Amino acid sequence: VKIGPVVETERRSERLWLYDDFLLELAVDIGDRLMPAFNTQTGIPYGTVNLRKGVPDGETTVASLAGGGTLTLEFEMLTRLTGDAKYGDAAILATRALFLRRNVQTNLLGKHIDVQTGRWREARSGIGSNSDSFYEYLLKFYILFQKEDFWTMFAEVYRGVWKYVRTDEHWFGDVEMHMTGGNIKTHVFESLAAFWPGLLVLLGELAPAKTLLNAIFLAREELGFLPERFQYQNFRADSLLHKQNDVVGSGGKYPLRPELLESTYFLHRATKDGETSSWQWPADFSLHALEHLTRTECGYASVRRVTPYHYSHNSSTIHDYYNPRGIELEDEMPSYFLSETIKYLYLMFDEDNILHQETDHPFIFTTEAHPFHYVPDPRRFGSNEKWTMSTRQKQYYNAIKQIKLRGAAADTASSSTTKYFSPADDNLSRLLTTNNLQFHPRGSGEALPQHCPNYNHPRFGWVHALGLDGGLNYEEDYAERILRKQSMKPVPQQQAGVCEVSSTTSKTTKSFSAQQQYVPKGGERKGTSAILESGVEPVQLDMGESLGIVEVAMMTDGFYARHLNSDETIEVSLVTVPSTETGNDASFDTYLVIMTRRPTNGDIDKRVIFTDWNNNKFFCQVELYKKYGDDSEDDQGEDFVLDSYRKIKFRELPCTPAMFGPTVMSNLIATGGLRVEGAKIVTAPSNNKHACDKITFSSEDDTAHEEKTASTSHDHPIVQLIWRGKCAFEDKARNVNLDPDRDAVIIVNDETDHLFVMASNKGALPPQSQTTTNEDDGTNSKVPLSVLVGYKDGQFISKANNKSVEVVVRMEPDVAEWPKVTTAAGAMQILAANKWGIHVEFNPNANENNDGSDNINADGNNLMNWQLFVVSHNAANDDPMDEASVYFQ
Repeated sequence: VKIGPVVETERRSERLWLYDDFLLELAVDIGDRLMPAFNTQTGIPYGTVNLRKGVPDGETTVASLAGGGTLTLEFEMLTRLTGDAKYGDAAILATRALFLRRNVQTNLLGKHIDVQTGRWREARSGIGSNSDSFYEYLLKFYILFQKEDFWTMFAEVYRGVWKYVRTDEHWFGDVEMHMTGGNIKTHVFESLAAFWPGLLVLLGELAPAKTLLNAIFLAREELGFLPERFQYQNFRADSLLHKQNDVVGSGGKYPLRPELLESTYFLHRATKDGETSSWQWPADFSLHALEHLTRTECGYASVRRVTPYHYSHNSSTIHDYYNPRGIELEDEMPSYFLSETIKYLYLMFDEDNILHQETDHPFIFTTEAHPFHYVPDPRRFGSNEKWTMSTRQKQYYNAIKQIKLRGAAADTASSSTTKYFSPADDNLSRLLTTNNLQFHPRGSGEALPQHCPNYNHPRFGWVHALGLDGGLNYEEDYAERILRKQSMKPVPQQQAGVCEVSSTTSKTTKSFSAQQQYVPKGGERKGTSAILESGVEPVQLDMGESLGIVEVAMMTDGFYARHLNSDETIEVSLVTVPSTETGNDASFDTYLVIMTRRPTNGDIDKRVIFTDWNNNKFFCQVELYKKYGDDSEDDQGEDFVLDSYRKIKFRELPCTPAMFGPTVMSNLIATGGLRVEGAKIVTAPSNNKHACDKITFSSEDDTAHEEKTASTSHDHPIVQLIWRGKCAFEDKARNVNLDPDRDAVIIVNDETDHLFVMASNKGALPPQSQTTTNEDDGTNSKVPLSVLVGYKDGQFISKANNKSVEVVVRMEPDVAEWPKVTTAAGAMQILAANKWGIHVEFNPNANENNDGSDNINADGNNLMNWQLFVVSHNAANDDPMDEASVYFQ
C-alpha cells in the first residue's frame, strides 16, 4: 500500500514517508456509503447497508442496541476531521433515540429494536451480546468529547444496570427490561461482558472492577479460557453435549476474544507500581495459553469447546503444563484478535510504548482498540442538531432536564441515594471521603460521582496499608474467599470418592383428577433431556483422576448425569400414574423410567428401562430384522447379528411404554413381559397419520385404510406406525383396532427425538378392565401393546418398510450387561459401564414437618427429599446385581 510520495533527503540513502490524507479520504468514502442506513423514522440506523446501493430492498427493520449505539466515536471523529457535521449528528441522534426508548422505571434497554417504529423486538436487557458497546460508547464519548448530556444518559442507564442486571457482588445476568423486580432470565455471564471491569476503571470505580475481574478470572482459570457463555452458579460453560457429541449453540467456544484482557490492561494501568502490577500474572497465563494451545502454522485458531483438561497441574515445566492433546480448534482467526487481543497483551508488558509515553495527547480506545485523541469541534456554537419526527429535540432535552432535577434533589437527601455497601461500610465511607476526594473502598454504587476519585491521594495511604480498601490486586486465592462468602447451590460434597448432591423434589399426592395429574397437554411427561435443553444448569462433581468429572442436574421429576470422559449418560424420571390395582383415580403408583446412552465401537448404545420399587424391571426396544437369504442387494453393513436361520437383525431402537393397556407394570409382572415378533410394518394413511379416526388393516394389499367399520382380520402380526399429535395417545391405540394378542402400535414423536411415558386419558383402569366396548360400533376395542419412539427412529422405521423387513417390539425383563439397575423401597442404584454409577436414597418422612403436619410447597404439593450419590464401582459385565452395594469403592 502506498502511503505517500517518497521524498529524497540530502542523504540519498534515507527515505521519509509523508502522509497525504489518503486514509481520511477512504474514511469519508466509507462514511458516505454508510449514511443511507440512518434514513429511518427514529434516526436509529439499519443493521445492514449495501456499500454500493444503500439499504437493500426488504432489509429487516430490526437492529441491535449495540449496532445502533456504537457509532458515535468514529462518526464524530470523522466530523471533526472533515468539518462536515452530518456524520457525528447522525450517530449522536441514534444514541439519543435509543436512550429515549428505555424503560423509564427500570432505566433498562432491550437488545433489539425496530428502527422505524421504535418498538423493542427483544426486551431482554444485559451488558453482554447485542448491548455491550452501547454502554461503553456513552461513557467514552463523554470522556473524549465532554458532551454533558452523554454523561447524564450514561449515569441513568448505569443506575438501571447496577440495580437490576447485577445479580450479586460478582456477576451480571440478563433481565426483562420492563420488570421492576429484575426477573433474572439467566445466570449466565457472557464473555463479551468482560469489558465491564475496564469500563469501571474509566469511572474510577476500581474496587468493584477488581471484584468482578477476579471472579471472571476464577472462571477462566477453571476452564483455561473464558467461554462465550459461563454458568456462574455451577461454574461450567453454557453448552451441552448431545448425540454424536454435537454442541448445541456456541456457549462453550472461545473465539480468541479480547474483552477480558482489555479489562486486565485497564486495571494494570490504574494500579501498577512503577512498571509492574499483579494483573500481569493472569495476562501472562493468557499469553502462554494462547501460544501453547491455539497457535497453528499460519496463525492462532479459535477453540471450539473449552474444558479444564488441557492443563496438567502437577507438571514441572510450563511447556508440560499446557496440554494441547485433544483440543478442538476451528479454522478461523477473527480480525479482532490482531487489533485487540494481542494488542492489549503487548501493551501489558511494554511500558515504553508510544501510547504510554505520549502524555500530551490523552486518548480513548474505541471498541476495536483503536486509540482516538481529542480533536476540537468545528461546529459553530448553537448550530442546528439533527432530529426526526419521532425523535424530537424537545422530548429529549425535557427528559435530560428531569433527570438532572431528580439528581439534584437526591443530592440534598442522602437517604435517597442507594449504595450497595452495608451501613458499617457507610460509616467507613464518611470517615474516608471528603468533598474533593469522594473515594469509597467498595465503590460508589449506583450513585456515580462525575469525577474520578483520587485513589492514590496521600491522605489514603493508611487506608491502603491497613487493607481497608479490600485491595485492588489480582488474587490467586479468590476462589476460596468467594466460595466461603456466597452459597452456590447445589454444593457438591466429596468424601472418600463419593460426591453428594442434595435436592428437594415435588411429589404430588394431593387428590385431584387423573387428567390433571398425569396427562398435561396431550399426555406428555417432560423427560429430563427436554428439560436440560430448556436451560437447567448441571453441577460438575470431580471424582478424582481415575474417574474424572461427572455432571449432574436435578429436576422436579428426576435427574440427569453424564460422565464427561466417556460421554455416557443416565437420565431418570419419576412417573406417577393412577393405581391400576384399585382403579381409583385418587390412588397413585410411582415408577421409574431410566434412559441411558453409551458410545461404543463407533455407535451409540441406548437403553430404556421401566422399573418399580420392588426391583421389577423391563426394557423397551424395537428391533428390525431382514429375512436371511433375501434377494435384496441392500448393504446393511458388517455388524449383523444372526438371530436365527431365517433373519438377521440390523437395528435396535429404544422406546418407552404406554401407561395404559398391557404395558402397565402389574400386567408386565403377571405375564413376565411382552413380545410382538415377526410383524410387518404398516404405516397409517397420509390423511389419518395421527390415527385420530378409525384405521383398519387390509390383508389383500398390506395397507392401512380409514374406514367407518373396523376389522382386525389379517394373516400375520402387524405393527401399526402412527404419529403423535392431534388426539390422546390411548385414543390412537384404540383407533387402530388391531389384534391385541399379536399386534402392536408404534407412535412416533413428530417433534423431537425425546422419549417420555405416554399417559392414559381414560382415568385409572385395572388390568382386567383394559377391554372396553366401542360405543360407536359395538366392536371390541382392547388396546394392543403400544410404545413411543423418537422422530429420527420413527423416520428410519418408515423408510425401512418393505416386504423383506420384519419388526419385533419387546417389553421384557431387563437382562442387559449395562446398565445394572437395582431398586428397593426408598433406594435405587444404577451402575454404568465406565466404572461410575448413581445411588439415590429417598427420605420417607420428608413429607412431614416436626409437628406431624404435611410439608407443602407453594403449589400445594407435598415435598419428598432425596439424596443422590455419584459412586465408583468395580463390577464386571457378567456380575449379578442382587447385592450391588458390594461394588462400591
